[in-house]
Amino acid sequence: MLYFSDGKSVIMDLDQKHLLFEQLFEHATESIIVADESGVIIFLNPATERFFKYKKDELLGKKIELLVPD
Repeated sequence: MLYFSDGKSVIMDLDQKHLLFEQLFEHATESIIVADESGVIIFLNPATERFFKYKKDELLGKKIELLVPD
């Protein structure tokens, strides 16, 4: 279920939720990086590419420490 600031809600099917997530992820102005439990990057959005100056293919499968060193 999706909730809006006016208190209304919408029930969405799985395809609609997937599309909404994809649009939010792709059009976010902030960098979004998803890593698995071992720190390997599995998803990133276009804002990440712009911010870190790497292409998607250069980051997918790499450790997140590449971008955020200790």
